[in-house]
Amino acid sequence: MSLNIYTDQDYLPSSLPHFVMLYPFWGKNQEDSSNPNSGRYDQYTGMGKQWFKMTSLEEAHLTVLPFDWGEVSKEPEMAHSLAERMAQASAAQEKPLVIFCLDDSTEPIAIQNSLVFRTSLLRSTSQPNEFVIPAWSEDFVERYCQGEVKLRSKSSEPVISYCGYDALCAPKSKLKTRLRMILGAAPTMSRVLSKAGIDLVKHPLPWLYGSRIRAQALYILSRTPGIQCNFIIRDALHHSSSLSISPRQQFVENMVDSDYVLCTRGGGNFSYRFYETLSCGRIPVFMNTDCSLPFEQYIDWKKYCVWVEEEDLPHLGDIIREFHACLSPKEFQDMQLACRKLWLDWLSPQGFFANFHRYFFL
Repeated sequence: MSLNIYTDQDYLPSSLPHFVMLYPFWGKNQEDSSNPNSGRYDQYTGMGKQWFKMTSLEEAHLTVLPFDWGEVSKEPEMAHSLAERMAQASAAQEKPLVIFCLDDSTEPIAIQNSLVFRTSLLRSTSQPNEFVIPAWSEDFVERYCQGEVKLRSKSSEPVISYCGYDALCAPKSKLKTRLRMILGAAPTMSRVLSKAGIDLVKHPLPWLYGSRIRAQALYILSRTPGIQCNFIIRDALHHSSSLSISPRQQFVENMVDSDYVLCTRGGGNFSYRFYETLSCGRIPVFMNTDCSLPFEQYIDWKKYCVWVEEEDLPHLGDIIREFHACLSPKEFQDMQLACRKLWLDWLSPQGFFANFHRYFFL
C-alpha cells in the first residue's frame, strides 16, 4: 500500500541532514565509507517509492518532519521552531505530523498533533502517540555471510554469545559498583536484600542501569552449569590492539558461532544487538526492561526470542537451558530462519517502511 506524504526542505535546519525516510526523494546523505553501517539504507532508497508518494499537503495522508529529532541538540532553537510551524500547518489541514527520533532519550517530545517513532521507549510511561522504530545496522548476512544464514545444528548445551564491553572490567576504583552488580546477580542475595528494602535492580542513571543489567547477566551465565559462554570481553581503551581481524568482524563471528545472543539495553531502553541478532539469523536472549518493540500488534515477539523479564534476571541461565531443551533439532533451525525472515520482512529499513502504512490504515 502506498502512503501520500508531505514534507518541505523549508522545515529542515541548514546544519542537519534529512531523515532516512526521504532518501528515495531527496537522495542519501553523505556517508563515511569506513563506517561498517554505510550502505544500510541503499535497498530502501531504491525501493521507497513503492510505498510512499510525495504530494502536496492537501493530498497527503500525513506530513513528515524532515530531520531526526535525535539531532536537535545541534540546533535546538531553530529545530523546535520549525517543528512547531510544521505541526501548525499540518493541524490546519487535519494531517498528523510524523516525527522520528533515533536516540537514547525517552523524554517526551512536546510537539502538538504529532506521532513519534523512536528507538528508545519506556512502556510504563509511553504516550498514545509514541511508537517504536528499529535500530538499523548493516545486513549481516549479506555483508559477512555471502547472503545465506549459516544454520547451526542443535547441541546438548546452548552456546551464548556476547562480544563487547562489561562494567565488571571497570577500574578498581569502581569496586563498589562492581560489588553491587555481583550481589544483585545472586538469586538468594537479591531476595534477602530486597526484603530489607535495598533495591539492586533499578538505577537512576540510564547508562549505568544498562551496564548493570549486562554485567549481571554475564556474571550469571558464566556461573551457570550446562551453558557454554562464548564471551569476548573488551577493554574500552585497548580492545583492538591485539586483534588480527577488525573488531567488527570479530563481533560478527562471535555471533555467528553461537546459538543465542545476549541482548540487553544500553544507554537507551533498546538494544542494537537485538536487531543485529535477528538480521544474522540467530536467536536473541531479550532482557525486557520495560520495553516496547516494533509492530507489537502484528508480531508475537516471544516466538522469536528467549524472553526474560528483568525481575527474572537471577534465573537467566535456567530460563535459557529450559528454552533450549524444549526445541527439537528442526525447531531450533527453523527458528533461526524465522528470525532472519522477521528482520527482512518487518525490521530492516525496507521491511519497516513497507509496513509503515499499518500504523495509519489497520
